[in-house]
Amino acid sequence: MRPITRYPAAALYLALACTSITSVPLRAQSLVIQEFMASNQDTIDDEDGDNEDWIEIFNPGGSAVNLDGWFLTDDAAILNKWAFPGIILNPGERLLVFASNKNRNDPASELHTNFKLTSQGEYLALVRPDGATVEHHYAPAFPLQVQDVSYGLQQSTSSSPLISPGVAMKYKVPVNGDDDVSEGTNPNSWIGTEFPDSSWSSGTTGVGYATGSPDAYDPLIETDVQTLMWTQHSSIYIRIPFTVTDPSTISGLNLKMKWD
Repeated sequence: MRPITRYPAAALYLALACTSITSVPLRAQSLVIQEFMASNQDTIDDEDGDNEDWIEIFNPGGSAVNLDGWFLTDDAAILNKWAFPGIILNPGERLLVFASNKNRNDPASELHTNFKLTSQGEYLALVRPDGATVEHHYAPAFPLQVQDVSYGLQQSTSSSPLISPGVAMKYKVPVNGDDDVSEGTNPNSWIGTEFPDSSWSSGTTGVGYATGSPDAYDPLIETDVQTLMWTQHSSIYIRIPFTVTDPSTISGLNLKMKWD
């Protein structure tokens, strides 16, 4: 959570996505190229500060796999093009490899293949240590790629609401520098679960204000902050508690709000 400079006029809604692999038949200790990006212009940086293309290896099985001697290749005629070092990939773990042509395989550092990917589409494969058995591939070639958009296996997701309209929340409109609250991930931060917000104002979602009379947003506003914010202040802190039974199942959180 961060202070917002727009005014949320509707209920806040969070959703969680539980991701699983559904589209590939898997053998024992099978690994897959879960996704890759062949036109990285402004996403992940490598250790040199470069936006190199990347490949993500995923272990969806129930056993750990030693990657020592496994290969990545972009050439169906040269299956042993780039060899992995001895890295253990445990069940459910992912490993990022940069397709940069920098050829680095120190297991203690970032991994870089000895080839780059082309956004025009090409062969891409993960090969077992015998140098002949293709574990998973995109063949005969993956399709034309879009800049800064990854491509990979189809996933199934489900979402569940964690915050609904009309739930209790705490809010604070900072009126001067003394009202700013600390940020970060420590327990004393305002985004931490243990932050003491008892002095904050109480209300229910949604929170915001509407200046029209009448206004289409009026039915959505449970906590009106117009007198605190209109023509005076542009930020508001909002804390809404929610509970997740098993955080390990979460692959992402989505914050949705209506604002104008």
